[in-house]
Amino acid sequence: MAQRGKSKIKYVLFLILKQPDKKTTSNDGEVRKKKLSRWARCCFILLAVLIIVSLVCTHDLIFNISHYVARSWNISQPEVRHIGFLKVHKAGGSTIQNILFRYGLHRNVTFVIPKTGYKFSTPFSKTTSILNNKRGEYYDILAIHSVYNETSYSRLLPADAANIAIIRNPLELFVSAAYYHRDVWHVPYLKRVPTDNYVQNLIRYPELYDNQVLSLTRNSMAMDFGFPSDLHPTEESVILNFLNYLDKRFDLVLVVEFFTESLVLLKRLLHWKLQDIVYIPQNTNTHPALPELNLTSSDVDKFELRNFLDKKLYDYFLKIFKQKTHAAGHDFFEEVGHFENVIANVTAFCVFKERDGSEMVVPDSYWSEKFAVKPSDCREMLITELEYIDKIRSKIMPTLRGLTTKYWTP
Repeated sequence: MAQRGKSKIKYVLFLILKQPDKKTTSNDGEVRKKKLSRWARCCFILLAVLIIVSLVCTHDLIFNISHYVARSWNISQPEVRHIGFLKVHKAGGSTIQNILFRYGLHRNVTFVIPKTGYKFSTPFSKTTSILNNKRGEYYDILAIHSVYNETSYSRLLPADAANIAIIRNPLELFVSAAYYHRDVWHVPYLKRVPTDNYVQNLIRYPELYDNQVLSLTRNSMAMDFGFPSDLHPTEESVILNFLNYLDKRFDLVLVVEFFTESLVLLKRLLHWKLQDIVYIPQNTNTHPALPELNLTSSDVDKFELRNFLDKKLYDYFLKIFKQKTHAAGHDFFEEVGHFENVIANVTAFCVFKERDGSEMVVPDSYWSEKFAVKPSDCREMLITELEYIDKIRSKIMPTLRGLTTKYWTP
């Protein structure tokens, strides 16, 4: 290979640098050639040098680059362990929370956990007593329910923390929340809505049943994101300014309707491994599907007007999300497809084979090294939100350094 390369180099130099034959210098064509300027000859020499470099180096360069990226998971980058997760109600947040809890416990990081209860902040609470398990000035992970507030997040998490959130189609979220908060938590205002045509009544008569701009069933995503409660649909510039503000504060907003894509983007953002984002869906409640509700086009229009903040929020971040997936590289959707197959196999194993005590092996691939899923992993993925918070709280208590009261600023 080296000898052939040298022969090519000599041939190229010969073609470019050879002197004209003395016998032909008298013809007009050769006279014109002799008048070529020095810069033209330099250009030819430069071209020769480039060809030489290409012949000598290309093979080794291509080999080295292809060897470096042959395994995307083998590119060494530090994992991101400082994370603020805005767990939006009824938007798949329990599944993301479970992933973060498992990741953090396996690496012995510190969590924001309240002394009692299961939330850091709500629109109705201004202080929360946090178990002081931090090892320095800050905690590592915040993954419990909270209302986003930049001041509170900056007091709890270091400046290099990755802030992430999750959103869901507003109408789907509204239906899920309406049934969940009525049937599980027995919220009084929802119990007053007639059960016949329950969702239609809630949409059509907000002045009777749901007259606040922000509530559990009205612009609830906007409420979790910390939107002001006195906005009107006509204040489009104010709403857009707040959305732009949020975009600067969040590194990634996940989308429930593109859940697998969201997790692959999350994995890449945090420099995690594929096994770190394996999951089994959490906290899914049953309720009538949208087609069963027989909503009219007028109902949908009225819903989008009454939940105008959630509609604006969802459309804004969905557009950004799609831009990120399109910019993620040619192999992004291939990784998404691979991850979907892994999740299907892991779910089947955990549901049907976990009890026999065996383990499932996910083979080596372009996107991950080989890893095993054990019965204990299945059980961890199936721990409910409240059980997991209690588990972390009991783990923290023996090493507790006291209580830290963090103020949520409205």
